[in-house]
Amino acid sequence: MRLDEPVVDGLLTGSSDLPRQLEIEIPRLRLVELLALRWAHPVTLLVAGAGFGKTTVLAQAVRAHLLAPRGIDAWVSCTALR
Repeated sequence: MRLDEPVVDGLLTGSSDLPRQLEIEIPRLRLVELLALRWAHPVTLLVAGAGFGKTTVLAQAVRAHLLAPRGIDAWVSCTALR
């Protein structure tokens, strides 16, 4: 990677950019409902330790939003500079 290249891998352009749904994924309906309120706030922060399912619940919330859109979700992945 060159220094003048963007660090951001990409924005959400379709559901194919999201992490794939796991075969044994636990639906986090209460958390997805809470994340649906993200459109009422300028910033939504999700904090939890490693392995608590942050990526999973965010992907579930974005997938739910694809069914009834209210705004624009952006899925951003970052990579470290080498």
